[in-house]
Amino acid sequence: MTDEEKQIAIAELCGWRIENYGPVGYEKLYWLLREPSGKVRCGGCTGEAWSRVQFSTMVPAYLNDLNAMRAAEKIIVNGDPLVKSRWFIWLQKNGDCCGIHATAAQRAEAFLRTLNIW
Repeated sequence: MTDEEKQIAIAELCGWRIENYGPVGYEKLYWLLREPSGKVRCGGCTGEAWSRVQFSTMVPAYLNDLNAMRAAEKIIVNGDPLVKSRWFIWLQKNGDCCGIHATAAQRAEAFLRTLNIW
């Protein structure tokens, strides 16, 4: 997976959404970026079709930001204990013996591998 694909996959798993609207045939020219909370981040964006690149730059920088990854990891940590143990094993496979010193990128990889996205 490219970094952009990883970024988008994590954002979508966390609840970020692009919503198209507008006249039939022109939906992709009119779009909203909705946060997981439901708040509209970019309301009524028009002018050019949204792209995956735009999406990946408008959501939290999961691959570079430990705080963003910590928020994403709540999906795993607060869920099924078996999934949580698989996640911890992936963190250890990334070279972090106890899982506490992993970088945001290592955590992103463990997160995606745990959820069978990578």
